[in-house]
Amino acid sequence: EQVVFVDSFLRKTEVSTLLRRFKYHFWEQSIKILSAKSKFLWFKEKLRTPVK
Repeated sequence: EQVVFVDSFLRKTEVSTLLRRFKYHFWEQSIKILSAKSKFLWFKEKLRTPVK
């Protein structure tokens, strides 16, 4: 009984750790993509406005 409980508990924590890692990775990637997009848009605006 105890062993089964511990085993399931370990499995749950393993899954939550994986989820947390995945979530963190996902946010990291989203932030990178967003910053790249904003840089690109800024660059496009720069190109559009004629340089005096």
